[in-house]
Amino acid sequence: MTTTDTTMTTTEESDDLELVTTEELLDRSLPRPVANEELSKKLRLVLEEGLADLEGRRKPLRISKARLAEAEGCEAFAEARREERFSWSEPAALGSLVDKAITIGLAKRSSAEACVEEAISEIRREGKDLARFLGSLGPVTRELFKTNAIELISQLLHSWPRFPLTNFQSQVAMHAYLAGGSVVLSGTPDLVLGSLYSPDGLSRALVLDWKSGQVRPEHRVEQRFYALLATLQARRSPWRVATYYLARQRSIVDEVNEGMLFQVADQVIEVAHALDDLGAKRRPARYLLGASCAWCPIASVCPERTREDASGPAQGPPGVGGDASSTWLT
Repeated sequence: MTTTDTTMTTTEESDDLELVTTEELLDRSLPRPVANEELSKKLRLVLEEGLADLEGRRKPLRISKARLAEAEGCEAFAEARREERFSWSEPAALGSLVDKAITIGLAKRSSAEACVEEAISEIRREGKDLARFLGSLGPVTRELFKTNAIELISQLLHSWPRFPLTNFQSQVAMHAYLAGGSVVLSGTPDLVLGSLYSPDGLSRALVLDWKSGQVRPEHRVEQRFYALLATLQARRSPWRVATYYLARQRSIVDEVNEGMLFQVADQVIEVAHALDDLGAKRRPARYLLGASCAWCPIASVCPERTREDASGPAQGPPGVGGDASSTWLT
């Protein structure tokens, strides 16, 4: 991967998503809205009413940002991915290493090289599966792996302003229990900049995820889910939610507002019922061609792919790439 020039200050368009610069993302001159503490109550009421018929499930239905985004697309892909047993891959390991190195860098303002080395040391000390995966890499791959991580975070550590340690939190676990605990929303954004509980009555928090891969439309679904989750947990909404693309030094950003939050609540209700139906086998999963076809485990037996192949030359799914791309080392 290569990083992009950070001196550009204009807004860009990519994959139909507007990308903004770091300066625009962190603009301190923009007004912060007054927090509406009644909004979380209204959202929870809508969710409880919409999910009431799911109360009493034998097993809680757990919805994450990825599950919401997947179910909004190809249901068959989402079902197949859930049946797969997770195993570490180079892209997933790179993402985890980068997350940890950025946290160290924001706290200590060390060089990118030092942050990556310290992150690797922490992973080894933890001794979990990720440590074993990194240990399985050959020496050449391991050095290239470190080089990619350093390249991804170096411009960020150079261009981002310094923040007091009390002004940000990394890996903030968020949960919302609905329908008597039968539906659980959960997520862990990479960074919360500013307080979710600002004492001055303003919404000041920026909730953000880092991405080491390419821009994908579902990232906007994911960040808006974080907006809902943060509002339910903190009982007030954040100021902004964003996805930051390290290779581009650009973000997609949403200003959090009431209309967006109720729209996401409606999505959660719809997806929860779809997942409940699929789990109970009340109907078959819907197939839908898209970017996920590139790494779908059931692509060879997909009826939509078969139908497309029969009707003419395959054009390939739109927007192939991203964090799951096999070309992450280029």
